[in-house]
Amino acid sequence: MTRWLASLNRFQVFILLTAIGLLAFANAVNHPFVHDDVAFIQQNPYIADLDPKSLFEQTSVPMSASPLVNQYYRPLLEVVNRILYRVMGANPHGFHLFNVLLHIINGYLVYQLLWKVTGGGRGLSLAAAVLFLVHPVQSEAVACISGISNLVFAFLCLASFNLYLSSLHGEGGKAKPGLYAAALAVFFLALLAKEQSVVLPLLIMAYEACFSGGRFTQAVRKYGLYCAGFFIVLAGYFLLRKLLFGFALTPVPGSQAELGLRLLAIPRTLLTYFKLIVFPHDLHYYRSQDILLPYLWPLLMSIAVGIAAAGLMAVTPRPQKRWMLFGLAWYCVALLPTLNIVPLVNEFSTVLTAEHFLYFPVIGMFLFMSAAVQHWALPRRGGRNPGFVYRAFTVITVLCVTLTVYQNTFWRGEIPLFERTLRYEPGFGRVRLHLAKAYAQAGRYEDALEESRKALAIMEGYVEKIKNEKVAGFYLRFITEIHYLIGFCYDVLGEMDQAVDHFRKALNLAPEDSTINYSLGLAYLKQGDIGGAIAHFERAFALNGDNLMAANSLAICYRQIGNYDKAEKLLRTITEKDSASASARQNLIDFLKMRDGL
Repeated sequence: MTRWLASLNRFQVFILLTAIGLLAFANAVNHPFVHDDVAFIQQNPYIADLDPKSLFEQTSVPMSASPLVNQYYRPLLEVVNRILYRVMGANPHGFHLFNVLLHIINGYLVYQLLWKVTGGGRGLSLAAAVLFLVHPVQSEAVACISGISNLVFAFLCLASFNLYLSSLHGEGGKAKPGLYAAALAVFFLALLAKEQSVVLPLLIMAYEACFSGGRFTQAVRKYGLYCAGFFIVLAGYFLLRKLLFGFALTPVPGSQAELGLRLLAIPRTLLTYFKLIVFPHDLHYYRSQDILLPYLWPLLMSIAVGIAAAGLMAVTPRPQKRWMLFGLAWYCVALLPTLNIVPLVNEFSTVLTAEHFLYFPVIGMFLFMSAAVQHWALPRRGGRNPGFVYRAFTVITVLCVTLTVYQNTFWRGEIPLFERTLRYEPGFGRVRLHLAKAYAQAGRYEDALEESRKALAIMEGYVEKIKNEKVAGFYLRFITEIHYLIGFCYDVLGEMDQAVDHFRKALNLAPEDSTINYSLGLAYLKQGDIGGAIAHFERAFALNGDNLMAANSLAICYRQIGNYDKAEKLLRTITEKDSASASARQNLIDFLKMRDGL
């Protein structure tokens, strides 16, 4: 095996990684758009717009959105998605295939980077790259089209790091200004893809501290200026955000007490992530961490794990000790933006601890593990037979591929995705709402009603506990949506009294919503209350002049009560607004024939 590894050239390594990556993720290519994919691509009104102003001068979330919604500035990600849409159209399989191929390329970049870091440690670098490719925790980032943000920023960060190493630590030992400038430029692109890229300068500093060949102060003197270039680019990025949006960092609500709770929850989060890497048996979407849970036991456990890792490194000789130290530094530093120092609020007291947050940090953990195995399990001269280690790694790889293929299957639709999530997050109101909507779209209205009622109880419980009006308003929007969904399901099931009741509750919370007014008008019409129907159709059309379904329904009502002039006027308005609609023209023709025949 050792001879075989040594005989592989770069192209052969890439082919090997490609084959392994396809084994793990090929089944994801056939999946449809799911959840966020629908909003970001399928229903995105700007997806075909490549105007630079729409790409670079706005955040991905409207500035008027809830204070609990983070403001993202990811113009490069928008460019990638819109170009893919130009090429693929609304074909989800093309988007999925791009994700898989980019993930494979990232796996190769991991191999290249670690090969340079370890001074040509081919077996170690390949082992870490294979684990990066096939570990089931990567499913959320790769099998979900919207996970492309992780793939793009990781690709650019890995490319920038590789360029940096080639510029200063390549053959001949001479600095190459062109490659260094390219590294800085690619880093800036990474920042425009995802905010997590801010960690790259710290990772480069960690590398120089671990591998400079001298003390840290010597590394600073020798390479500090080169590292400073990355911090200058980072400062320019934050200045750009400040100039465009008035803030460098996303403003977030909350008190010092809340910050303290989030900080105290970090040890539990770190333990959760470590468990996911070592025992990935409960993977699911919308993974959350409740910051109100006790923190002492996770803190003690985290300290114990840290002491164990430090002890292992202490008895490990160079060069593996340096590799392990750099891997651990990579893992911890890369996780910093996702540890909820800046809150990534999921719901009420829970913060987001998503599995896709591990996409980039796991590189460090796999380097740490591979370096430890290389010293403590693989033979040195005249030592042990390596066959057991190679067989064990093969078994682990096969197991990871199997689990990844299985995990990918949950992304085949929203029902399996959210049903699995609820197995582990039963108190998550939004997940129950998402599942209810998926059930309704599938025609499972009774199931949709059951989940909607549970979601409603959870959201109303939040509102009762929250004193901040803006934050309460965030959950009232969900309550409005739930009442509307319940009303819709009752409407379809023919229980009109219940439908009217919930449509009215939704309307009380959002009286300016044209769609709710229209749906309530339809419900009244089915009850035979034509006066109530007309009132809400009129309101719906007044609120939104493009709601032509409300206008058409209103014209029908006018016709029924004999107000032909208003009916004709509305029908002509509809044909003017939607001149391409054959049904609109036919409705007008039928009406005129009916009127002329009277």
